[in-house]
Amino acid sequence: MQDWWRDQAPATGVTVRDDMRQEVFRPLPIHLGALDETLKWGGEAAEAADTRIDVELTVQDGTLHVWLGLDRVDVRAACDDFARLLSHTLPYTDCLVGDDHVLLRLHGDLETDPLHPLAAAGMDAYASGPKDRRRLIE
Repeated sequence: MQDWWRDQAPATGVTVRDDMRQEVFRPLPIHLGALDETLKWGGEAAEAADTRIDVELTVQDGTLHVWLGLDRVDVRAACDDFARLLSHTLPYTDCLVGDDHVLLRLHGDLETDPLHPLAAAGMDAYASGPKDRRRLIE
């Protein structure tokens, strides 16, 4: 988050409100990737529209909520496909788009949140390890 802010702040106005100290959140590596991609996507949209971006971080019931407010951006046009891709392919990740914001939810309670079928297939493939290359060539 700090690296993104340091890189993004000169190009656009950035406001960050961090309320994460109220509850513990232990991110998975996949969470960090989703957060990084969402911040980059939102930052690029704000920069292209020559506007600011507001970021709010909160944790509720073991879920990290990252709210990105984008002023003067057609958020649905800029981010809807991206949000669906994240939600369907990354486990324990929901990305929702509103008229003026993107909401990324990273779930910490992994036992109760079912995976989207595409994310489940990806996790199965990842867990099974590399394929036997000889078999692929044959």
